[in-house]
Amino acid sequence: MSTVLITGANSGLGLDAARQLALRPGGYDRILLSARSQAKADAARDTLVRETGRPASVFGTVVFDLTDPTTIRSALDRLDGTIDAVVLNAGGLAGTDHAGQPRITATGQTELFAMNVGGHAILVEELHARSRLAAGATWRSQLLVTFDVDAPIGARACAEHACGAVVLAKRNDATSPNGRSFLRVRVLHGV
Repeated sequence: MSTVLITGANSGLGLDAARQLALRPGGYDRILLSARSQAKADAARDTLVRETGRPASVFGTVVFDLTDPTTIRSALDRLDGTIDAVVLNAGGLAGTDHAGQPRITATGQTELFAMNVGGHAILVEELHARSRLAAGATWRSQLLVTFDVDAPIGARACAEHACGAVVLAKRNDATSPNGRSFLRVRVLHGV
């Protein structure tokens, strides 16, 4: 049985990756959908069952928060079998506290770093340490930063600074729930 784990699988690119992998002929037998809450993971599973016609048994759910290593380790304690592929998709922009400073996690990282890098590193390290990665297992990572197209002209420079990477911005055809267009920014090269 081949298994893939997708972080951030409850919406956006993660949900679409799960959909595409479910529809791929000869694809994965088991697709594990991670989300921060069981309700979000269950909703993603229900959507995928409806949209792909695959049985619910194909889609497992794994609940953890990438900004909290304890939840990652706890989720892996409950995980059965080995993983053949990991799609490191989850991420986003983190907010600030009441003083306008970046929020810091219990481990001393900014939420931005923990969400986009640190949590994924812990996930892969823990899978490896627990011998949960199948022989020849692969992982793919893509960091996408999304910001409002109405943002100031320096938004790209801010994204590059915040992510420590060179980014490429492109207008997305879709609009957000509030009706405003967004740009998708793909990290091309870490600095």
